[in-house]
Amino acid sequence: VPLKRFAERGFLRGRPQGRTHFAELCVILANANAGDIVFLDFTGVKAINGSWLNAAIGELFRWASEERNNVFPILTHFPVDDLDELELAAQVNGQAYPVADEPETPLHSVRLVGPLDEVLRETLLAVIERGEATGADLGAEIEEEGIGATAWNNRLKDLFDLRLLNRRKRGRRQLY
Repeated sequence: VPLKRFAERGFLRGRPQGRTHFAELCVILANANAGDIVFLDFTGVKAINGSWLNAAIGELFRWASEERNNVFPILTHFPVDDLDELELAAQVNGQAYPVADEPETPLHSVRLVGPLDEVLRETLLAVIERGEATGADLGAEIEEEGIGATAWNNRLKDLFDLRLLNRRKRGRRQLY
Protein backbone atom coordinates (compact mmCIF):
# COMPACT_ATOMS: atom_id res chain seq x y z
CA VAL A 1 0.00 0.00 0.00
CA PRO A 2 1.71 3.22 -1.08
CA LEU A 3 1.42 5.80 1.70
CA LYS A 4 2.70 8.68 -0.42
CA ARG A 5 -0.88 9.15 -1.61
CA PHE A 6 -1.81 10.15 1.96
CA ALA A 7 1.10 12.55 2.41
CA GLU A 8 0.34 16.22 2.07
CA ARG A 9 3.35 17.65 0.19
CA GLY A 10 5.32 14.60 1.35
CA PHE A 11 4.46 14.88 5.04
CA LEU A 12 2.38 12.69 7.34
CA ARG A 13 1.59 14.78 10.39
CA GLY A 14 -0.91 15.11 13.17
CA ARG A 15 -3.37 12.96 15.03
CA PRO A 16 -6.46 14.07 13.03
CA GLN A 17 -4.78 13.20 9.73
CA GLY A 18 -3.52 9.92 11.23
CA ARG A 19 -7.03 8.93 12.32
CA THR A 20 -8.38 9.64 8.84
CA HIS A 21 -5.58 7.65 7.21
CA PHE A 22 -6.07 4.77 9.66
CA ALA A 23 -9.71 4.49 8.57
CA GLU A 24 -8.71 4.61 4.89
CA LEU A 25 -6.05 1.94 5.42
CA CYS A 26 -8.60 -0.32 7.12
CA VAL A 27 -10.88 -0.03 4.09
CA ILE A 28 -7.98 -0.90 1.75
CA LEU A 29 -6.74 -3.82 3.88
CA ALA A 30 -10.22 -5.23 4.53
CA ASN A 31 -9.87 -7.10 1.22
CA ALA A 32 -6.67 -8.87 2.29
CA ASN A 33 -6.85 -12.57 3.07
CA ALA A 34 -6.33 -13.78 6.61
CA GLY A 35 -2.63 -14.32 7.22
CA ASP A 36 -1.50 -12.02 4.39
CA ILE A 37 1.60 -9.90 4.75
CA VAL A 38 0.78 -6.33 3.75
CA PHE A 39 3.53 -3.89 2.91
CA LEU A 40 3.03 -0.26 3.88
CA ASP A 41 5.34 1.55 1.47
CA PHE A 42 6.63 4.93 2.59
CA THR A 43 8.47 5.67 -0.68
CA GLY A 44 8.17 9.38 -1.40
CA VAL A 45 7.18 10.32 2.14
CA LYS A 46 9.56 13.03 3.33
CA ALA A 47 8.72 13.12 7.05
CA ILE A 48 6.39 11.57 9.60
CA ASN A 49 5.66 12.71 13.13
CA GLY A 50 4.81 10.71 16.23
CA SER A 51 1.22 11.93 16.46
CA TRP A 52 0.47 10.57 13.00
CA LEU A 53 2.27 7.29 13.79
CA ASN A 54 0.30 6.80 17.01
CA ALA A 55 -3.03 7.50 15.35
CA ALA A 56 -2.43 5.60 12.12
CA ILE A 57 0.22 2.90 12.55
CA GLY A 58 -0.34 2.09 16.23
CA GLU A 59 -4.07 1.68 15.64
CA LEU A 60 -3.49 -0.24 12.41
CA PHE A 61 -1.37 -2.85 14.17
CA ARG A 62 -4.10 -3.32 16.80
CA TRP A 63 -6.72 -3.60 14.05
CA ALA A 64 -4.55 -6.07 12.10
CA SER A 65 -4.34 -8.39 15.11
CA GLU A 66 -8.11 -8.75 15.43
CA GLU A 67 -9.23 -12.23 14.43
CA ARG A 68 -11.56 -10.94 11.72
CA ASN A 69 -8.66 -9.06 10.06
CA ASN A 70 -5.55 -11.15 10.84
CA VAL A 71 -3.06 -9.41 8.54
CA PHE A 72 0.63 -8.73 9.09
CA PRO A 73 1.79 -5.19 8.26
CA ILE A 74 5.42 -4.51 7.44
CA LEU A 75 6.71 -0.97 6.97
CA THR A 76 8.93 -0.54 3.91
CA HIS A 77 11.09 2.37 2.74
CA PHE A 78 10.48 4.10 6.06
CA PRO A 79 12.27 7.49 6.22
CA VAL A 80 15.53 6.87 8.11
CA ASP A 81 15.41 10.32 9.71
CA ASP A 82 12.09 9.43 11.37
CA LEU A 83 13.04 6.07 12.89
CA ASP A 84 13.31 7.82 16.28
CA GLU A 85 9.67 8.92 15.92
CA LEU A 86 8.72 5.34 15.08
CA GLU A 87 10.65 4.08 18.12
CA LEU A 88 8.79 6.51 20.38
CA ALA A 89 5.43 5.54 18.89
CA ALA A 90 6.27 1.87 19.41
CA GLN A 91 7.11 2.53 23.06
CA VAL A 92 3.90 4.50 23.62
CA ASN A 93 1.83 1.76 21.96
CA GLY A 94 3.68 -1.19 23.50
CA GLN A 95 4.40 -2.52 20.03
CA ALA A 96 7.41 -3.47 17.93
CA TYR A 97 7.17 -2.64 14.24
CA PRO A 98 8.76 -4.73 11.51
CA VAL A 99 10.62 -2.47 9.08
CA ALA A 100 12.16 -3.65 5.80
CA ASP A 101 14.11 -1.81 3.15
CA GLU A 102 12.39 -3.68 0.34
CA PRO A 103 9.09 -5.55 0.17
CA GLU A 104 10.06 -9.14 -0.49
CA THR A 105 8.83 -12.57 0.42
CA PRO A 106 10.37 -14.45 2.11
CA LEU A 107 11.57 -11.62 4.26
CA HIS A 108 15.31 -11.44 4.74
CA SER A 109 16.00 -7.89 5.85
CA VAL A 110 13.39 -7.10 8.49
CA ARG A 111 14.42 -5.27 11.63
CA LEU A 112 12.24 -4.51 14.62
CA VAL A 113 11.77 -0.96 15.78
CA GLY A 114 10.42 -0.67 19.30
CA PRO A 115 10.56 -2.53 22.56
CA LEU A 116 10.26 -6.28 22.72
CA ASP A 117 10.52 -8.15 25.99
CA GLU A 118 13.77 -10.13 26.15
CA VAL A 119 11.91 -13.44 26.58
CA LEU A 120 9.82 -12.73 23.48
CA ARG A 121 12.91 -11.62 21.55
CA GLU A 122 14.65 -14.91 22.40
CA THR A 123 11.54 -16.85 21.40
CA LEU A 124 11.32 -14.97 18.10
CA LEU A 125 14.98 -15.69 17.38
CA ALA A 126 14.45 -19.39 18.20
CA VAL A 127 11.62 -19.60 15.66
CA ILE A 128 13.61 -17.69 13.03
CA GLU A 129 16.54 -20.04 13.56
CA ARG A 130 14.29 -23.07 13.00
CA GLY A 131 12.17 -21.60 10.23
CA GLU A 132 9.01 -22.72 12.03
CA ALA A 133 8.14 -24.29 15.35
CA THR A 134 5.41 -25.28 17.78
CA GLY A 135 5.47 -24.74 21.51
CA ALA A 136 6.06 -28.46 21.96
CA ASP A 137 9.02 -28.32 19.55
CA LEU A 138 10.64 -25.48 21.49
CA GLY A 139 9.92 -27.18 24.81
CA ALA A 140 11.65 -30.34 23.62
CA GLU A 141 14.60 -28.60 21.95
CA ILE A 142 15.44 -25.77 24.36
CA GLU A 143 16.39 -26.75 27.84
CA GLU A 144 15.28 -24.03 30.22
CA GLU A 145 14.36 -24.98 33.73
CA GLY A 146 10.61 -24.91 34.28
CA ILE A 147 9.71 -23.88 30.73
CA GLY A 148 7.28 -26.33 29.20
CA ALA A 149 5.22 -26.43 26.02
CA THR A 150 2.42 -24.31 27.52
CA ALA A 151 4.80 -21.46 28.38
CA TRP A 152 6.34 -21.65 24.90
CA ASN A 153 2.86 -21.61 23.35
CA ASN A 154 1.99 -18.50 25.37
CA ARG A 155 5.13 -16.76 24.14
CA LEU A 156 4.39 -17.75 20.54
CA LYS A 157 0.81 -16.49 20.84
CA ASP A 158 2.09 -13.17 22.23
CA LEU A 159 4.38 -12.80 19.19
CA PHE A 160 1.47 -13.68 16.92
CA ASP A 161 -0.71 -11.05 18.61
CA LEU A 162 2.07 -8.49 18.06
CA ARG A 163 2.00 -9.45 14.35
CA LEU A 164 5.60 -10.69 14.50
CA LEU A 165 4.85 -14.37 13.79
CA ASN A 166 2.27 -15.98 11.57
CA ARG A 167 0.61 -19.24 12.53
CA ARG A 168 -1.24 -22.09 10.91
CA LYS A 169 -2.81 -25.31 12.09
CA ARG A 170 -0.98 -28.60 11.75
CA GLY A 171 -3.33 -31.24 13.03
CA ARG A 172 -4.23 -30.10 16.54
CA ARG A 173 -1.08 -28.01 16.91
CA GLN A 174 -0.34 -24.39 16.10
CA LEU A 175 2.71 -24.00 13.87
CA TYR A 176 4.43 -20.58 14.02
